[in-house]
Parts: sequence; structure tokens; C-alpha cells
Amino acid sequence: DMYYSTDKGVYTYDFDTLENKKILDYVDSDIDYNYVNYCIPIDETRIVTVVNDPETWEPSVSFMEKVPPEEVVDKTIITMGMVYTDYEIRSKVIAFNKASDQYRIRMIEYYEYNNESDWNAGQKMFNNDIITSNAPDIVVINSGMPVDSFIDKGVFLNLNPYIDADPDVNKEDMAPNILALGSRGEDTFILTGAFNISTMAIKKSLVPNGETLTLAELRQIEQEHGNVAAFRDATRDDILRFAMEMNYSDFLDLKTGKCEFNSPAFCELLEYAKHYPEEIDWENMDENYWMESETAIRDNKAFLQYYTVGYFNNMGWTEQGVYGEEVAFVGFPGSGENVGVIYPYFQMAISKDCEHPEEAWQFMRQFYTYEGQQELGYGAPLNLKVMDEQLKEAQQRPYWIDDD
Repeated sequence: DMYYSTDKGVYTYDFDTLENKKILDYVDSDIDYNYVNYCIPIDETRIVTVVNDPETWEPSVSFMEKVPPEEVVDKTIITMGMVYTDYEIRSKVIAFNKASDQYRIRMIEYYEYNNESDWNAGQKMFNNDIITSNAPDIVVINSGMPVDSFIDKGVFLNLNPYIDADPDVNKEDMAPNILALGSRGEDTFILTGAFNISTMAIKKSLVPNGETLTLAELRQIEQEHGNVAAFRDATRDDILRFAMEMNYSDFLDLKTGKCEFNSPAFCELLEYAKHYPEEIDWENMDENYWMESETAIRDNKAFLQYYTVGYFNNMGWTEQGVYGEEVAFVGFPGSGENVGVIYPYFQMAISKDCEHPEEAWQFMRQFYTYEGQQELGYGAPLNLKVMDEQLKEAQQRPYWIDDD
């Protein structure tokens, strides 16, 4: 037999029966595995660990002994469902469970239901649970969900009463277009904690109105610079993919299902895509090509570049290092109405069938307070004040703080 560990806990493995058995669950034991260096099982009920302090990273030795079930303090369980969890969520679950003497968050990770015959089985089960009586109390939203359909079916709780009663979470502090992603009118069913925006970046001096760009205007820019292709390293498929990602609403009405792929605008798009190759022969590329690619945008040998806005601190480098001047984010040139696509990075909701919504909100709110928004380690924040602080920080010259 042997012992082994994963990000879930510590297990035994029996070579005779080829079966494993979990003897320690990290989350159930309020342990953040990110800080665990070593686990040394003495037997199935006693384990010695070396754990780093979350603040100082100083290691310490801990001795853990399994508590008999009858001695475990009874707490009310609040379930939280997601396909995959992440560091931020897991850390806050552990902190909440340690602090609360009445309630405990139990995470349900649906990826565990995936199998070789259906690697999307977990997502399907999650979606089905949400619209049935099996819905977790707290739902972590992901891109594999028909979110609009869920809201229309009324499966999520209206969060307005909890937001309104919370002194530290206010709608007035939230970016209105991001808040609207999970709202219907004035009612809020899903809260977005962080997000990214996918767009196209171009020198602002090339954009006629400085803000948006049509396909006809882009063709004019190309012609004025010797018919240089706006996109470097792009194929026809890439052009169509960019257009449908950012301008799909020009051709498709998601609510009615109506398509307009025979419109003049779509014909113009197809005509433009024809200027690009079907594929790129990377193996026979000129040896100077890669060097030229480094300065192509700055030298006006290309104009547009796919860009993700989320971490503001790299915007200065983009302007000064890549473009050499102020940048405009215009999206994919089309009707001139769309300048990018919002991708929610982190969203949560509470099931309408949740028996303890007040307590579920007490956990969920941690991600939406001013302090919680400051602590999020990914994407742009929902909180306008935190967003403004990050933008100001991104405009600062590089510096470091001398602790001495």
C-alpha cells in the first residue's frame, strides 16, 4: 500500500484491490492546499504536515489527528456548485468555514462527473441541477451555461434585498454595464465580480473619429499606406472569427434566432476576408519576417491587434512599447457600434430554493465589498473606485518600495 496526495486531500492506495481511499479532505479540514509543502502520514488517522504561513510564508510543522464523526461540531451546510473551483473561491470557503460556528460551505465540483465517453457530463449535470430541485444554494456561473434562459426561468434569487441591506455593497459603486449582465430591469440575479474585454487596438491617430472604425474606413487606411493588411499573421478564418466574436449582433439576433448572412454588411466582410490567405506557410517564412513582426505596428506595416483589457498595468507598455503612441480600442471594424466584447471572469448567483439565503449572501458578499474587489487576483473589477485606482496605478512610472 501507499499514500499519495492531490489538490483535494490525502489518499491511501491498495495495490491488491487497486482501490483508493481518501483519509484527509483539505477543504473539509479547513486547510488551503496551496500552502501545504509536505504531508507525512503516520497512519490513516494521523498526519504530519509542513505548512507555510499565508502572510509570511514561514513554514511550520502541524500534527493532525482524525476526529471521530460523533465529535464533529454539527453545522448547517450551504452548498456551492461550480464546474471547477479556483484559488480565490477555495481560500474564502476555508476562511468562512473557520470563522462560522453555525454554517459551513460545501463545494460541489461538477467536473468530477466527466468521463471518457462524455467530457462535458459534469456541465450537463450542473445545468440540469440548476433547473431542478437539486440546485446548489450558491451557483458559480460559467460560460457553458444558458444564463439568459436561467434568469428567464426564475431559478435565481433576486439579490436586490440583500444588496440594499448591506452597508458595504452598493450598486452605485458598480460599473453599470457590468452590473446589467446579470440583471433584468432593476432586478439583479447574477453579480459579476471581475471581467475582461476583448477588443482590437489601433493607433488613435489613424481612427477618423478617434473612437470607432468601420470596415470601409479600415480599407481606406490600408490603401493610404500602400495596401498594407491591417492584421499581421491572420488568415481568412481568423478575420471571420474576429468579426463574429465582436460583431455577431450585426448578423444574428439571439432572442429571435433571425440571421442576416445575406446582408450587404456580411457581403462586405466576406469581400474583406478574401484579402487574407487561407493559411500561412510558417515553415517557409522569410528569416527577416520575425524581426519585422516585432515593430510592424509601430512601423505601420500592420494596424490592428487583438487585445484583452483586464490587467490595466500592461496598457502603458502596449502604447509605449508596441504602438509608440496613444491607442484606441475599436473592436473589429463593422457597423461602428461595437467596440469590444465583455467576458465575465467571475459571477455568482443564489438559487431561489436556497433555504438559508441570508447566510449564502454573507459568504457571497466577500467578493463584492471594496476590500474584496481589491483582493481579486484576476480581471478588471466591478467596483468603480477600485477600477479607478488600478487605472491610476497603471499610469505611474515603474517603481519599487524599499522596506528599509
